Amino acid sequence: MSRYSSYSALDDRITEDLDSGYIGFNNRLRPDQLVKGVLADSQNGRLAVNGEWQTRKGISNFKAPLSTGATAVVLPFFLINDATGYTSNTLVAASIFKFNASSYSRSGETLTINFNSHTLIDGDTFSISGLSVSGGVNPNGTRTVTNASTNSFDIVVTGMTATPTGTLAVDTQRLYVVIPQNLTAKLSLAMSGVVYIDTANIGGVAMTASNHSVRITAIDSSSATFRVNDVTYTSGTPSGTVDLDSATLADTAVNEVYGSCIFSDPNANSESYILLAANTKVVAVKVSDPNTTYDLLYPGTETVSTQIDMVQTFNKVFIFRDGDTAMSVDLATNNITGSPAFALVEKGAFTYPSAQLTTAFEITKGEAKGTKASHGYVSGDAIRVSVVGDSGLTLNDTFTVSKVDGNDFFFFVNNAPDLGSITSNEPTFIKELPLELGFVHMPAPKYGVYHQRRLAVPFRYSLSSTETITDRKIFDEIILSDINDSDTYQHLEGQFRFNAGKADFNVGMHSFSDDKLIVFNRNSIHIVIGSEDVATAKNQLLTDEVGLVARRSVIQVGNQVLFLSDNGVYGANFIDLYNLRGNEVPLSEAIQKTIDRINKDAAENAVGIYFENRYYLAVPLDGSSTNNAIIIYNFLNKSWESVDKVNSSGFEFTNLLVAGSGSKRGVYVTNTDGGIHKLETEADGIDRVITAIGGSTGTDRVEGSATTRMFTLNSIDRKKWNNFELHLQSSADNVSDMNISGITENVDSEPALDLKTASFYLGSNIPADEDVSIRGRIGKPRSYGFQMILTNTLGRPSIRAVKVAGAQTFRSTSSVQ
Repeated sequence: MSRYSSYSALDDRITEDLDSGYIGFNNRLRPDQLVKGVLADSQNGRLAVNGEWQTRKGISNFKAPLSTGATAVVLPFFLINDATGYTSNTLVAASIFKFNASSYSRSGETLTINFNSHTLIDGDTFSISGLSVSGGVNPNGTRTVTNASTNSFDIVVTGMTATPTGTLAVDTQRLYVVIPQNLTAKLSLAMSGVVYIDTANIGGVAMTASNHSVRITAIDSSSATFRVNDVTYTSGTPSGTVDLDSATLADTAVNEVYGSCIFSDPNANSESYILLAANTKVVAVKVSDPNTTYDLLYPGTETVSTQIDMVQTFNKVFIFRDGDTAMSVDLATNNITGSPAFALVEKGAFTYPSAQLTTAFEITKGEAKGTKASHGYVSGDAIRVSVVGDSGLTLNDTFTVSKVDGNDFFFFVNNAPDLGSITSNEPTFIKELPLELGFVHMPAPKYGVYHQRRLAVPFRYSLSSTETITDRKIFDEIILSDINDSDTYQHLEGQFRFNAGKADFNVGMHSFSDDKLIVFNRNSIHIVIGSEDVATAKNQLLTDEVGLVARRSVIQVGNQVLFLSDNGVYGANFIDLYNLRGNEVPLSEAIQKTIDRINKDAAENAVGIYFENRYYLAVPLDGSSTNNAIIIYNFLNKSWESVDKVNSSGFEFTNLLVAGSGSKRGVYVTNTDGGIHKLETEADGIDRVITAIGGSTGTDRVEGSATTRMFTLNSIDRKKWNNFELHLQSSADNVSDMNISGITENVDSEPALDLKTASFYLGSNIPADEDVSIRGRIGKPRSYGFQMILTNTLGRPSIRAVKVAGAQTFRSTSSVQ
C-alpha cells in the first residue's frame, strides 16, 4: 500500500503499529498506556507458549450423579397427636369408576362427554373405547380430563376432524379408597395434600409406600377419601389395612450439593474420586470411570442442609459442620467400593486411653505384631509397655506404631530376638499422651487443615460432658490435634490465639514448608512455627495491613502463597529459611477493574486452584451471589490471561478441584446443582453444562474476545486511520470464524470499523488448521487512537498478529484542533 496519503508541502506519511504476540491483559491502565503484547481485555481466551491468543476449549459435563423427581423431604398433611402414633385404619371400600356416557358432542378438536355425575377432576387420565370416526384422529385410548364440571368434562384430541359414532365407554382405571377416621385422637387431617399408603391390597395389587402416594380429595368429620393412581382393578375385595406414613425423607431425592472434595484412594495410588456431599449421603464418582459411583451414607438420622467443608487426611474423609459434630469415614480400612458409611467423630467428655492387653504377640526380624480387637491405634501413635508379660520387652519403653491391619498393630524393636506367637501372659500397651494438661475431642469446627501430622481447626466451640456444643464467642483461636490423632486435641498447649481483643477473626489456615502454619485472620496474617512440639511452638505476626477474604482462595506455588484480600490477590513470599514476607503491591494490580467487580458480600465464596502453571480463581462478579466467573493468572507469562464465563444462566463455579491421572487429569468444577464438569476439554469450543439437579445438558458456544491495546503510532497527534492486517489461524480440528470491529478515541467512535467476519474477506470460514492473512481498509476515521476487538463466531480461532496503519493529520501549528 502507498506510504503517503497525500503529496504536498506537508506530506502525510503512513506509519504502522504491530503486535505479533501476547502475554496477557491489563485493564487498570488506559489502553493507550499499554506496551506491545498486552491486551486491554481478554474474555474466555488462552495464551499459548508461542504468544497466540486463542478462544478456550469448552467445558464438558463429566458426570451428573444426582437426580431428583421430588423434594427431598415430604411432609404429610396430618398430625399425630398421640406420642406413640398409630398403626393403621381399616380399609372399608374400593370401587372401579366405569360407565357409559349418556351423550357426547364435538366442537372442533374438543369432545364433551355428558352424564349425570362423576368425580373426575382436571388433569385425570382415563381410557375411552367404543367409538369410530370417519376421518382424522380417533379419540379412543388414554385421554386427559379438561374443563370438568358436575355432569360433564372435555377431552382435546389433536387432529380430530369428524364427530365419532358409537357408544362411548369410560374406564378410569382409578380407585377411590375410603378410610374411616376411627382414631380421631391420634389422627387429625388438616388439609388436602399428599400422603403415603404403607401396606394394603387393593384390587389384587399390593401397595407400598415406595410406589404409591395418594392425594386427599375429600375430608369430612368421619372419613377421608384418597385417590390411588396407576392401579388396574382386576377382581376381588380390597384387603389388608392402610397405614399412613409419617414425614418421609426421600434418600434418592437431592435438592442441593453442599460440599465436595477429592479423595485419593490409599488402596489404589493411581485412583481418585470426586466426593459430593448432598443432604442424605455423599456420592463418590470414580475419576477414571465416571460411570462408577458409590453412595456413602450419613450415620443414623444425620443430614446436611448448609454449606460444609470436606477434606481428606489421616486416610479419612472429614465433613466439617460449623457448630455441629463433624463426621468422618475411614476409607483406608474400609474400601470405598464397599460404600462404607460416615460416623460422627468422638465427642463429649474426653476419656483417657486405657491399657490394651494383647491377645497374641510375636516378633519377627525386629518387627513386633500385637493383636487386640478394637485397639484404637493408628499409624504414628506412641504406645508404652505397661505390662511386660513374656514379650521380652522393657517396662515403660515407648514405641511408635508403624502400621495397622484390622486387629493387628505393628512396631519395630531394635536388636530384639525373634519371638514366636504367644497367646498367654501377653504384654499390655497404653497409648501415650504428651502431657496431662487436659484434652478435648474435635470442637465442632467449620473446617480443618492437615499440618505436620496434626489437624489444625478453629477453636470457637466447646463440648461438654453431656455432648452439648457451646459457642465460646472466641473467633481468633485455633487448636491442634495430637500427632496422628484427629480425635484428641491439647486444650492448653495446643491452642493459639491471634490478635486477642482486636476486631479480627480467623478465616483460614495453610500448611507451609519448614513447619510453618500460616494463620489468616480477616485483618491480619500470622505464623505458627515449630508445631512438631506444641509446648515450644511460637506464633508471630506477619502483617496487620492485609487479611484474607476467602479461605478457599489460598494456594501455594513454590515459595509463594497467593490469596484473595480486600485489595485483590496478594502473595506472601518465602524469603529465606526463617521469614515470610508479604508483597507490597497486589498481584492483581493489573486487573483492578475486574477486582472491583467482585461482589464484596459474596467474596468469601471465592475459590482458587493451581494447575499447569495457572492460578484459577473463581469469583462472584457483577453482583452475583455465587462464583459466576474464573479469572486466570499465567505463571509462565507472569500476567493475567483471561476472565472466563459460561453463557448458561445459573451455572456456578462453587468449587474447583484438581483430580485424575493421565488424560483424565485436569481442573474439575462442582456446584450446588450436582454436576461435575471438567474445564478445557471440548476442542470445538462448545460448553456442555447442566444447571439443575436432574436437568439435561445444555450447549453454548464459548464467546471469546480479545481487545487490543490502543494503537497511537507513538504520538499524541490526531491520525487518519487507513488499513489493518490480521494473522489468524483456525484450531486443528474445527473451522472457525471471527468478527472484526474497531473503536477510536478522541474523536470517539464505536464502532469505527464496520462489524464484519473473517469469512467476509476470505469468502468462506477459516478451514481447520489453516492460517490466513486478512487485509482491510478502516475507512480513514480521524482520531488519536485506534483499538481492535476480535470476537469468535465459530470454532476457536487464534490471533497471531495485529497491524494497523495510519497517517498523522492536521499537523498545522497555527490552528486549534
